[in-house]
Amino acid sequence: MVSKEQAVKLIDAALRKVALGMVVNLDSHFYMTHGRSFAESLVEDPVGTYREMLQVVPESMARTMIRIAIRSLGSFSVVDIEKALEALKEGNPGPFQSLIGGGGVG
Repeated sequence: MVSKEQAVKLIDAALRKVALGMVVNLDSHFYMTHGRSFAESLVEDPVGTYREMLQVVPESMARTMIRIAIRSLGSFSVVDIEKALEALKEGNPGPFQSLIGGGGVG
């Protein structure tokens, strides 16, 4: 299990490798609105971050970014990743939190 700080670093590094422009855009938005990076927001409040992402980027892009974030933390099955995404959409952070840190990162 990784710490919250490690999760943020791994997520940020992975996203910057494949979607630098999008990360810069999301970081700018989340720093202005919440005083923290996109990766920090995702780890701290996955449901709120997902919902807010939908105000900034299309749903397909939001889901892709979160898939990359999850994959940066381990080898998870596609089924588990998709279940976590659907749960976020429904307002349930549990499956996402279980994937990124056993239900309680940090």
